[in-house]
Amino acid sequence: ETTDPASDYDIYFLSILYRNPPVLQHQFSDICFVKYQEAFPLLRTITGNMTNDKVDYQWMKNTLKSIGPDGLYYVGTRGRPWLQGEDMFNWCPGICWADGTISAPQGKTIEFFADSVVIGRILAPLTLYNLRDQNPLWDRIIKRMIQRMEQLVIDRGDYAYLPARLFVPGAIVPPDAPMPLEMAAEEQGGRLIQGLAQYYRKTGYEPAKELAGKLVNYMRFHSKFFNESGEFTGHFHAHTICLLSMLEYAIAVGDNDLASFVNRNYLFARTGKAGGSALIGWFPEAVEENYPVSEICCMADMIALAIKLTEAGQGQYWEDVERWTRNEFSESQFTRVDWIKTAGTSLPETPVAYNQTAERVAERHYGSFPGYSLGNDYGIMYGAPTGMAACCAGNAARTIYYIWKNILQFKEDVLQVNLLMNRASKWADVYSHLPYEGRVEIRPKTAFRNILVRVPDWILQGNTQISNAVNDTTRSFSWNGRYLNLGPAEKGDLVCLTFPINTRTLANQKVGQNTFTFDLKGYTVVSVEPKGWFSPFYQREHYRKDKAPMVERLRFSPVNEIDW
Repeated sequence: ETTDPASDYDIYFLSILYRNPPVLQHQFSDICFVKYQEAFPLLRTITGNMTNDKVDYQWMKNTLKSIGPDGLYYVGTRGRPWLQGEDMFNWCPGICWADGTISAPQGKTIEFFADSVVIGRILAPLTLYNLRDQNPLWDRIIKRMIQRMEQLVIDRGDYAYLPARLFVPGAIVPPDAPMPLEMAAEEQGGRLIQGLAQYYRKTGYEPAKELAGKLVNYMRFHSKFFNESGEFTGHFHAHTICLLSMLEYAIAVGDNDLASFVNRNYLFARTGKAGGSALIGWFPEAVEENYPVSEICCMADMIALAIKLTEAGQGQYWEDVERWTRNEFSESQFTRVDWIKTAGTSLPETPVAYNQTAERVAERHYGSFPGYSLGNDYGIMYGAPTGMAACCAGNAARTIYYIWKNILQFKEDVLQVNLLMNRASKWADVYSHLPYEGRVEIRPKTAFRNILVRVPDWILQGNTQISNAVNDTTRSFSWNGRYLNLGPAEKGDLVCLTFPINTRTLANQKVGQNTFTFDLKGYTVVSVEPKGWFSPFYQREHYRKDKAPMVERLRFSPVNEIDW
């Protein structure tokens, strides 16, 4: 919905909601559409919903027509004057030209440019198309793209770097170009790692592994963006998205030392030293004292890191995933949008600019994610008065898939429930009654040798209030770490696990520059003081009831899930 049919369904990167009227706005960062392009097939896998699939089709066409003779994906500026402006100059201080020089893009006409950030992320939807369609076309495109990127890096043996972020067709990289450092290194080279690692993990294509490995060594040991202790400062998301990229590579090649390095950074990032709140899953845009707002990218990255670090054997972080998903992540999604129409009505009216639209702005936000959030509301008055920033919406949408995929796992006749959330699958359906009551029901669709269910951290081993029943017949269980082994089950059984759920009030909780009091029931915040004002978070008094209201739903379960 937040795309522009008049511009090949480009996204509007920004929405400005504290404004009269609220608008969607084009700018250079529209290049973040690649994040949407990765999330679309993942979310359609979850839901089976093909609403607006004309956009998917158009984006696939756009991708094919945007591949240059050298194999790179090029962004065209013709008809998109907003692409070459201050936003580009701020993010891309240098561009690599066909004469072998690198200089600023200001004052020069650029008809097409390749962007290493776009290349890094577009490898993901191309890989998804390849997995889904089994069409060798996508494979050929990806390999040509990687081969051209190998020509653009400056190779120093065990590491390599990109001396610029943007490249014109026919660009020649000067071999003596200096190595970017700190955040410039992450923007120009760090974001290329994840797409390479994802493709290698799915296909075993060695050049993708080699290039990703050299970029990992550059970011870890030479960029001055990280240190081995795991503590970092500056832009939170720039660090966590690069950590997530390096973790993808570590999982793909089995590099436990690299995974451990990522884990140290994650453990720092979840502490108050980094400015966040591990209680609700709020993480600041910048690691500095009293930073007022959370960039939703940070929240999405931290949930993704928790899931993938658990996969990599670096820890058991399902408690983090469950707590953060149920609270700041789910509250931040736009599920109420009427307030958008009135948020800025007291402000002077501002004309709608050439790169903006005021058409159905509120309605088009439904289901998306904002750029900023507070502990009790959207942060639309802090910094740029941003409502939605497409980088955040794209990252959060992908993270929905990570969460959904890992609610349960099936392997060797064993069903393992990691997150106590509702989930339909081809193996079993899970019905979670949290936070109303400590009750989880499982309906097997096949026979299981064992069912393992993770119990919350407030349940101590030996708790006598836990009950396990199969078809209303009480059955014993055993402990396996934080999991209960409920034993075998047959197709059509009803397996029911019950346990106590606690309530508590936590005062003086620091979130950004504010202090809140949270009422929690189990994992879930049910109310907050002080309350928000535009679209207040945690208006959840109904969760205080002790019985979950039952709603009849037609549940969708995909035949094939994507291991992503």
